[in-house]
Amino acid sequence: MWTIGDQAHASGASDHNPNPAGVVCAIDVLGDKGLDLAEFAEQVRTSRHPALKYCLTPETRVLCADLRWRPIGDLRVGERLISFDEFTTAARPSAGGNIRTAVVEATERIDLPAVKIRTDRGEVVASTDHMWVQYGGRGARNRWIESRALRAGDEIRYFADPWTEETSRDAGWLAGLFDGEGNLTMRRGAAKSGAGLTVAQKPGLAMDEIKRILADLGIQFAIDQNGVVQSARILGGLPAVLSFLGRVPSLRLRAKMIGGELWSGWRVRANDVAVVESVESVGVTEVVSVQTSTRTLIAEGMWSHNCIYNRRIWSTSRASEGWRRYAGSNPHTTHVHVSVGTGPDGKSTGPYDNTSSWGVGDDMSEVIKGIQTAVKAAGHDPGPIDGQWGPKTQAGLTAALKASGARGPAGPQGAAGPTGPRGERGEPGPKGDRGPAGELVLPAQLTVTAVNRVI
Repeated sequence: MWTIGDQAHASGASDHNPNPAGVVCAIDVLGDKGLDLAEFAEQVRTSRHPALKYCLTPETRVLCADLRWRPIGDLRVGERLISFDEFTTAARPSAGGNIRTAVVEATERIDLPAVKIRTDRGEVVASTDHMWVQYGGRGARNRWIESRALRAGDEIRYFADPWTEETSRDAGWLAGLFDGEGNLTMRRGAAKSGAGLTVAQKPGLAMDEIKRILADLGIQFAIDQNGVVQSARILGGLPAVLSFLGRVPSLRLRAKMIGGELWSGWRVRANDVAVVESVESVGVTEVVSVQTSTRTLIAEGMWSHNCIYNRRIWSTSRASEGWRRYAGSNPHTTHVHVSVGTGPDGKSTGPYDNTSSWGVGDDMSEVIKGIQTAVKAAGHDPGPIDGQWGPKTQAGLTAALKASGARGPAGPQGAAGPTGPRGERGEPGPKGDRGPAGELVLPAQLTVTAVNRVI
């Protein structure tokens, strides 16, 4: 069927294989078999295919750059989030890089098949194709994994437990003390690098109160002795410091962190994880698709995660704008380019290490039966109508498509003209026009799916 050139693209670097790692992450759908490319491109755009978006239910909490967790359904375009690089920049790229600030580029509500993921740190409901950073273990690379592929025992990288601002008298007292006497340090590359938050007092009533309140709030800390002075130091690195500043209503220190976005470029401990306990289907559910500038976000504490034709591009990140002018190096005038994957350099978005988002891993039996039925109705042999893809179905579909692009034979030669005045017959008329092309009639809802499945 319309080709994507897997073998050719897997052999070298390209926009289909940006790693290059021999993993094709985009398809080219050609129009050399009678396909209306413009119509196909529009079908891809409007199909709401799950390979084009990654979604969480509206109440899922996302970490924002003002140190508050907000429901993803409340996010607005332009809002800033605390997020992370899609990949590390090492020679052997791994999913989930340094902490970054992300900007919300687009949001959309949509109904999609979803699952509930329960972990030892909480639970979340996400579309079946939503991507998470799976911890690969010490010395191994992390990878992106779809919700539907998660199994009990899998580990998802975890940033911090979602928090809310404390409103108690104790929290207000602690905030005032830290604003007056506290110290926020963000050391990079030094012998004692790290995010630090401390407050110093001489032993006595004030230090005793600091210890009590920190313990009551469940905040881990250590006491360092420096001569006659004691320092209470928040433990846990950057996630713990952000959690403290988000929970305790400090003015000076919180403004310092937020104003400078001091988390940007920071590395955090890789082995803090949420362990999957169960994954269960919840059917088709309303979810919110959010596109960010980093293509990532932190959802419920966990590290969570275009179509071009004829000089135009459409993407989920700017869906409300419809088709836009595309000025890239390849105008895509002879084929439709659909990105379905990601390379470690950040090009394209979505799963790049499997094809399940495009139906290969799903139950496609009814779709295949529809294709087999259409091929048989067009006069070709698809083998048994059993919903199983095999050589006969492939050969039958190929033959049907080839025939659908071939024009019928020329009509018979016209009859000789009437006899003239001197008894001479006129010259024979011209041959008739060639007959119309044959037609393979696929059910409308299978047009895109058939392309995806046959590749």
